[in-house]
Amino acid sequence: MTQPKKPDLPGWSDYLSRLGEQAKRDGQAPGASRERQQSQKVVEPSLRRTQSEQTESGATGNKRGPQLRHAKKAVEKSVATTRLKTDELHERGCPPVGNKKGLAQKGPATSSPVQSSPAQPALFKSWLASLARLNILAKLREKRDKPVQSASSGKTEEIADDNGEQFGRRITLGMWGFYFAVKLGMFLQELIGFHPLENLLFAVFILYPVHSRFWSRIKNGITAVVAVALLYYDSWLPPLTRAIEKSSSLSHFSSSYMFELLTRFINWQIIGLMVVAWFVYRFAASRLRVGVLVVASMLMVWLVQSQLADMLVSPLKSHEQIESAASMKPDLDGVLKAFFDKEAQRSVTFVTPPLDAAPFDIVFIHICSLSWDDVRAVGLEQHPLWKKFDFLFKKFNSAASYSGPAVIHLLRATCGQQKHENMYFAAPEKCYLMGSLEKSGFEPNLALNHNGKFDDFLGMAQRHGQLTVPPLSHDGLPVELESFYGAPLYDDLTVLNRWLQLRRESTSPRVALFYNTASLHDGNHLPGTDALPNTLESYQARLVKFLGELDQFMTSLEASGRRTVVVMVPEHGGAVLGDKKQIAGLREIPTPAITLIPVGIRVIGGNAKREGDTLSIDQPTSFLAISHILSRMLVNSPYANATFSPSYYVENLPLTQFVSQNEKMTVMENNGRYYLSDGTKPWEDYAEFNLPTGQR
Repeated sequence: MTQPKKPDLPGWSDYLSRLGEQAKRDGQAPGASRERQQSQKVVEPSLRRTQSEQTESGATGNKRGPQLRHAKKAVEKSVATTRLKTDELHERGCPPVGNKKGLAQKGPATSSPVQSSPAQPALFKSWLASLARLNILAKLREKRDKPVQSASSGKTEEIADDNGEQFGRRITLGMWGFYFAVKLGMFLQELIGFHPLENLLFAVFILYPVHSRFWSRIKNGITAVVAVALLYYDSWLPPLTRAIEKSSSLSHFSSSYMFELLTRFINWQIIGLMVVAWFVYRFAASRLRVGVLVVASMLMVWLVQSQLADMLVSPLKSHEQIESAASMKPDLDGVLKAFFDKEAQRSVTFVTPPLDAAPFDIVFIHICSLSWDDVRAVGLEQHPLWKKFDFLFKKFNSAASYSGPAVIHLLRATCGQQKHENMYFAAPEKCYLMGSLEKSGFEPNLALNHNGKFDDFLGMAQRHGQLTVPPLSHDGLPVELESFYGAPLYDDLTVLNRWLQLRRESTSPRVALFYNTASLHDGNHLPGTDALPNTLESYQARLVKFLGELDQFMTSLEASGRRTVVVMVPEHGGAVLGDKKQIAGLREIPTPAITLIPVGIRVIGGNAKREGDTLSIDQPTSFLAISHILSRMLVNSPYANATFSPSYYVENLPLTQFVSQNEKMTVMENNGRYYLSDGTKPWEDYAEFNLPTGQR
């Protein structure tokens, strides 16, 4: 009979060899069958218990690693080998004599059965005690090495040495490491921001082990909620408080427009890269401790953002190097304060024209959603209308990216730029544009191509701009478009022609018309249709139509013989292209792409001729520049002579540094670079808008 391989258990090999020699000496002894049966009654229950425990633990064996399975097989093999030796000895009728150290009674080979029988109970007790100890050790090891699996805690991994011996375990981020890795990648691409301290604390929460199934489920739910909230917090989306404040306005959006906005958050290129990154992460995670690399990366970002690295390196720098670095880093808070202090001192005064001066009207065309960036996006920077203006501003800043603040800025154009929060308080009388023109002999008029109710646009113009005249009636006018919130929009040329007809019937020598149009606003569509698939695709057609109608209106003014100065000044851009921090159509951050608008001024009628070509103004300006040109026209009318020179009216033109604000965000230009602040964190370089022209 082939001897089975001896198990690698201390003392047992020697014990079995001595046991065989003792059996040869003792020979056949009566009562062996009875002792064999008793040993099987004791050994087999222990064996069955071991096998049962192995079966139960085998259900999760695939989660504990190959080392645990190796240990179980070793125990099972050892017990089976021991049982085989026992069966062989009993079949030979050799009762075991001695203890587990191999001690046996010495004597002649023909010792009588009576002499060997007293040692049999002691031998069986020692043998069974050894088996019991072996079973207990296996159970203790199984309890010690049993992992606690939690979905929110990532993954528990067994660690073994080269011989397969397990000596501990580690808790990793598991697949949550991919969540942090993707956010770090998006942060490097400037698609989102990143708050390293908050993300590190979240990682610690994920790694904290939970042993209760109930609390594990609670932790899973908390982890999912925190993950979504933290991703929103890291994104460039408006703060939740801001979203709640704007919820009343958002509730008026049509369902089709809301769906369109949601689809703009889906970037199929980014999704494709994330799928590829998932497979790369899985491959790398099987060979590297990716979680450690992810946590180390977050620590590095935290060190950089907290400027701790500069503090550690600064002792190594010389005093001259420290002073040079400090001088190169501007105090942007101080720059912003100095800007508003200066603007508070600036104003333009309108005079009453001389009695013999030729009267003329002023028409302000206030356009929602039109910026130079939008014009370039749809390829209309060479539209013939631009050359028909006498003055064309290339770097005019509207200072706001929403309609309410924009209309207040324009209606307070005779004073310097105000802080966003100060616009909702009363200003000095000299700051109100329409009021100042009225004092100079102009009758205020108001016309809109919409009802003015969205976001209380008309109410803001009346309360904070002191434009209290009633708007032009829309009765009988055809509806051209349906707005993004479901209200009718009327054709611009039709509304302007109605005003022109009423102006012909008026006896006022001078009229100042404020006209606001929302035809270019994102989400507008033809009546009876919806905003799908994408109203951005219709922006070019709507802009071409609007510019054409504005050209027709100015032609009608010229044909009527009325002397009119037309001032085209948009509210803000439409964010047709969007940027890395904002999807197309989102204007929460007042970037240069949104607030640098095309402003044109044209002198029409009275046989006035411009000297030279259109005067292009490439210096940074804002609303005070419009007031400056109009004030000089009131002093020296362009209709006084047969020709006029645009350059005369821009002498000493007030320049204005680029500063744009919303309720929470400020974008400022300083020394040729743009910076961004939300008022709670240090200023950051707005890198996307600091690239050379054409590389954005």
